[in-house]
Amino acid sequence: CPTQNLVDAYDMLNGKSIGEDGSGYDEKNPYQDRDPRLEATVAVNGAQWPTYSGAAKIETFQGGINGEPLTGATPTGYYLKKLCNGAISLASNSKFKESRHTWLTFRLGEVYLNYAEAINEAEGPDKAYTYVNAIRKRSEMPPLPEKLSREEMRERIKHERAIELSFEEHRWWDVRRWMEGEIYFNGPFYGMNITKNADGSLTYDKVVFENRIFLSKMNLYPIPISEMNKNDKYTQNPGW
Repeated sequence: CPTQNLVDAYDMLNGKSIGEDGSGYDEKNPYQDRDPRLEATVAVNGAQWPTYSGAAKIETFQGGINGEPLTGATPTGYYLKKLCNGAISLASNSKFKESRHTWLTFRLGEVYLNYAEAINEAEGPDKAYTYVNAIRKRSEMPPLPEKLSREEMRERIKHERAIELSFEEHRWWDVRRWMEGEIYFNGPFYGMNITKNADGSLTYDKVVFENRIFLSKMNLYPIPISEMNKNDKYTQNPGW
């Protein structure tokens, strides 16, 4: 189940982050006017899921047909939509919870982001714009601001990878090759507790659903002792 941390990372349609002045973010309607990739990736309360005509819209609020306290209901207020079969019901009494589907192993969006990251480090941000903006244009998002520094472009690319490649098994490896696990993988991790009021309105409360601890040594795996014993000149990775 996607976390609130991820949902908050999706910008507004105007390209501003949700906490930025002038973004237009509305806490009472938090999924309105967001990066279209949010809708394509995460099933939020009120979304059409399953996607077939006539299906009930998803209810992840407390007591809703897809929300807690039902057994197995999402603890974060969200379900994964990306790469999932749109005909599969998320209702707890559904008899159809499994579906075969294809899996992405390598696609053009990753190629563009790989190249943008590499060319930014090698030559600076000028050429990186072309490839990052190509992805943003396809996603119906505005281009990146002009005249970014190498450091600013680096952070933009990191953010773009988190959004564009989410749930494609990149994030764990990206963050650790950047040696930034302590920044991104330490808790708290948040969910959204949604309450349906008597008048039909909804109240959204951001709540901690899990704490995690990531130590700097976890950016690298320990070298197995069987390998270390093969050569006394080997040096174990720090902290292990």
